[in-house]
Amino acid sequence: MERPKYITLVAAWQFFNAAAALFGLLTTLLFVIMAINGFSGFPYLYFGAYINSLSIGGLFVVLGGLAILCLVVFFIFSLIVGVGMLQGKQWARSSGIIHAIIGLVSFPVGTVIGTLIIFYLGTPEISDYFNYHAVKGTHQPGLEPINANQ
Repeated sequence: MERPKYITLVAAWQFFNAAAALFGLLTTLLFVIMAINGFSGFPYLYFGAYINSLSIGGLFVVLGGLAILCLVVFFIFSLIVGVGMLQGKQWARSSGIIHAIIGLVSFPVGTVIGTLIIFYLGTPEISDYFNYHAVKGTHQPGLEPINANQ
C-alpha cells in the first residue's frame, strides 16, 4: 500500500516540533548556566554557592531544570513519532494523535495544525494504511496455509 501524500507532511510537522524543542532546550540550558554562574547585570539572579538560600536565581535554576527535562522528553518523542510516521508504524498514528493533542495548547498555529492532524489521522484511509503496515510487518513468508484446490 502506498503512503498517503499528507503523511510526509505530518512527519515534517513532527520534525519541526523536534527542532523547536531542541532550540528551546539549548536556549533554556544557556539561561540556566548563566544563572548558575551569575548574571553580571542582574546580581539578584545569581544562584551562588549557597544552595540553602533560595533566591530568584535558585528558583530560576530549578524551573529551568524542569523545563529542560520536559523539552528533552518532547524532543525525543517528536523525533520518534516522525520516524514512525514515515515508516508506517501502527503506534505512530496513535502517538501522532497524542502529539497533536499536546500541540493544541500552542495557540493559534498549533491549535489549527493539531486539529487538522487529529482529523486527518482519524480518517479510515489513514487507519487502514497504518493497519496494513502492521499486518504486513507480521507476515512471515512460507507459513501460508496450503490450498487443497491446487
